[in-house]
Amino acid sequence: MRKRTLLPAATLTTGLLTALPATTAAAAPSGLAGDTSGVPGTAEKGDRFGDRALLTHHSGDGRADLTLAAPVENSGDGVVRSLRSTTTGPTVTGATSFRPSSTGVPTTATPGHGTALNG
Repeated sequence: MRKRTLLPAATLTTGLLTALPATTAAAAPSGLAGDTSGVPGTAEKGDRFGDRALLTHHSGDGRADLTLAAPVENSGDGVVRSLRSTTTGPTVTGATSFRPSSTGVPTTATPGHGTALNG
């Protein structure tokens, strides 16, 4: 697997995560945003998509999968998204999302789902 450097967006926008291939060859960076086709959910101003990013191995295929959190999405409810990895990097095919309501967490106190995710 090619190594990549993940650069989360640090501004209060919809958010963008850029993956830079770790090679000496001139390779183009790839970007993912909340409005990228195939990414679950809808991009909204202030979501901070990719505010938290973590490479984990959870699919069993030997590749590091990308887990992204947007803890302030939906007025602080938050969301965690999981993207599987391929030989060329993360893919939106089969991407999943986990919101407080889908995991049994109440949203009455703005839980910031995904806040604890650190890479």
